[in-house]
Amino acid sequence: MKKLNKLLFLIFFLFSYMNAKSFYINEPIFNTKVFIQTHGNSSKEPIVLVHGLGDNASRIWKDTIEKFKNDYYIITFDLPGFGRSTKENKELTPRTYSLFIDYVTSLYTKKPFFLIGHSMGGAISLKYTSMYPKKVKKLLLIDAAGILHRDTYSGFLINTGIDKFFKIKKLEPITNQITDLFSQVTNSLQELIPSDLSLVLRTAYIRKMLFQNNTTSIAAVGLVMEDYSKVVYNINTPTEILWGENDAIAPVRTGYVLHKIIPNSKFKIIPNSQHVPIIDSKEIYLKYVDGFLKNSNVSKKRELSSFNTKDLLVQNQNEVKITGVYKNLKIVNSRNIIIDSSKIEKLEIINSEVEIIGSTISSKDIAIDVSNSNLKITTSDISANDAIILTNSTLDIAGTNIFAKNNAFLSYDDKIENTIILSLSKINSRFNDNKIFHTKIKFNQNNRL
Repeated sequence: MKKLNKLLFLIFFLFSYMNAKSFYINEPIFNTKVFIQTHGNSSKEPIVLVHGLGDNASRIWKDTIEKFKNDYYIITFDLPGFGRSTKENKELTPRTYSLFIDYVTSLYTKKPFFLIGHSMGGAISLKYTSMYPKKVKKLLLIDAAGILHRDTYSGFLINTGIDKFFKIKKLEPITNQITDLFSQVTNSLQELIPSDLSLVLRTAYIRKMLFQNNTTSIAAVGLVMEDYSKVVYNINTPTEILWGENDAIAPVRTGYVLHKIIPNSKFKIIPNSQHVPIIDSKEIYLKYVDGFLKNSNVSKKRELSSFNTKDLLVQNQNEVKITGVYKNLKIVNSRNIIIDSSKIEKLEIINSEVEIIGSTISSKDIAIDVSNSNLKITTSDISANDAIILTNSTLDIAGTNIFAKNNAFLSYDDKIENTIILSLSKINSRFNDNKIFHTKIKFNQNNRL
């Protein structure tokens, strides 16, 4: 019996070995040598795995491959600039990486495939799906980095070491304004190349001068400089979004934004997990991927609460979460206030730090009046005659729809500049007809949106 078991194990091992291939090819997109692996029987449904930053590259998929190689045909690779592939000074952007992925996958499968991407690989997979929608059967994004406006991604860039290449001031805690690393980086770049910031990535000499041929830094800047405003709104492929609850590199609000915008999508947060749930929540992750591959139905559900239909004052408080339905909500001298899944008629914020998630604020007059505050709004809907009145404040708005009969934003002071960062957000007002905004604006009385 023992001999039989050994024989069966040997046959299984040889079968697995014969169906696993590792090799290098010369590819024409970057003109580099890249490392590729295929696992399983090519007649089965294909899975393509796209890794993120880091020299581990496709090694991060080791457990994923082991789990699914007997039932699927898996294609992995080390992206140019990472792992065992050539590390050269090339234009490493989501667009060029998408061209590379299309070249590689076309060599090894003719079928629509499951596309799974992590971190930067998630952003690249999103870009690829927008460029080649018919080739992707289903898309899984895991803690995708770089989707929101670049000024929200200081943590991501610090993790890549990009700050070493520029004269970056020490980041101070948030007080009355957001001090953002990428703002400092882009300002440094614009001093060198004020006419066209994209020259940084397109020109080999400038890349070498700024990044000393560091492919991680080139790819990181290429990622956060990509404008995803048109990409995300064009995705109709069935999409699932998986996120670590405590991700400090790619904020979980990105997952909320993607889920709100992509019509055929599903969103799950893994509790207590960080940026790499593939490793730090392995069993939960593998179980989720198994369901992703087997279940073709994708549905989204998010219901607003329906209680507390009254006025509420939050004053001199910290770490408060608010949910419910309110006629008037006023927040004064408070920090780390979260408004989640709520419906509000009028919101007033004074000298506070507030975050709004998945809520509706609707008024006949003014929806939000914010002064001397930091306000972050994610996947919400705001409607009013004048949607937001702001004074000496910073707004970070992502995946949000703003409908205003008159002004989307209004300021009464032409001397005080407010900062508005808009990521993948739509504005319908007297001045804009359902326009998608993905930009940073210095706003005062003279501006109109």
